[in-house]
Amino acid sequence: MLAALVPGLALWFAAPPDRGDVGLAVAPFGWPSMVAVHLLAALPLAVALGNRSRGWFVSAGEGIPPWAPAIIGIIFAAIAYYQTQDIGEVLTECGFAMRAIARTLGCVLLAWPWCLIAADSPGRVWMLLFTAIAAFALPAIHADALADKGIREGSDLLLQDRLVAARPQWIAVGDLAPFRLSPGFKKPTTPPEVVKLLDADIAKISKAVEGGLPAKISAKGKFDYTGALLNLDRAAEAEAILRTLPADPAVSRRLAEALSRQGKFLESDDVVRPLLDSPDAVTRRGVYEQLARNASDRHDQAEVARLLSEAIVKVPELAGYFQFQLGRHFSQTGRPFEALAAFDRAEQLDPKMAPLAEPYRGSIREHTPGCLIGR
Repeated sequence: MLAALVPGLALWFAAPPDRGDVGLAVAPFGWPSMVAVHLLAALPLAVALGNRSRGWFVSAGEGIPPWAPAIIGIIFAAIAYYQTQDIGEVLTECGFAMRAIARTLGCVLLAWPWCLIAADSPGRVWMLLFTAIAAFALPAIHADALADKGIREGSDLLLQDRLVAARPQWIAVGDLAPFRLSPGFKKPTTPPEVVKLLDADIAKISKAVEGGLPAKISAKGKFDYTGALLNLDRAAEAEAILRTLPADPAVSRRLAEALSRQGKFLESDDVVRPLLDSPDAVTRRGVYEQLARNASDRHDQAEVARLLSEAIVKVPELAGYFQFQLGRHFSQTGRPFEALAAFDRAEQLDPKMAPLAEPYRGSIREHTPGCLIGR
């Protein structure tokens, strides 16, 4: 227990406030789940090494004071607390393999002293080999899946113009796989490059709104100002301004978005649902997207699927698009077979959906056992 608890706490508190406040772990782990997976995967190897090193001490006729491994473990944990973030930043330009090796060796080293306390017999060489493979392979598989998920979620947030919310996703992806190309951009872009672009945009928008709302400004100017506030995830301020504007579909949709970002999902639904009767297909598309996002944020995945299925029928001009969105929903909620079928149907309805669906197909086939997708 100590072999996981002490290193885990050290790495948890090692994250600086600017990362911890947005749900990130210390670099180069990215997400807290990467810390947990690395430590758990490192435990068997640390136990095997503890048994092996204990045997070396015994064969050499040396005794191990019971307090010595604990002191070593505390020292290693202190070093991790003070140095891991700096080491992670040094590894910024390294590839996926080098970061995986550094994370794995670090976790094994942190756990080893505590495992040495409980060691009771010499470890076998084959056990060391087996546990070493597991310690590297399991976190690497998890890291690849997390990086893929982070790229998708980061891209989705950028499509919603949520710059501040998207930034942590791209930072974490960069921690895991800094040279992995990101989809959704006009040219191939690596996660660190996306973060630089986001930093520049966020700084520019922040400067534009730092003086507050001008005293003399048109309704359109106020509307545009609320868009900048939502870019920065300042939803409450945007809501207050939007409520002063004349009602129209664009204002209602943006007000619904501002309410949704504050967790007022039902109120957001009430604002946009009347727009489902609009003759404009683009407006109806935006309403269904907002309703589906609200349902997803409420963790009502069945309602998300129902809304997207309804949109396929009620917005026939965009049936292929909503069929693609239904496939994305299935792929993100663990229904790979249904996702692949939905993507096939989306391409039949609208061939332009093919390049959008292909990355999701590739991710499903890469991370899902063939027996679960029937191919």
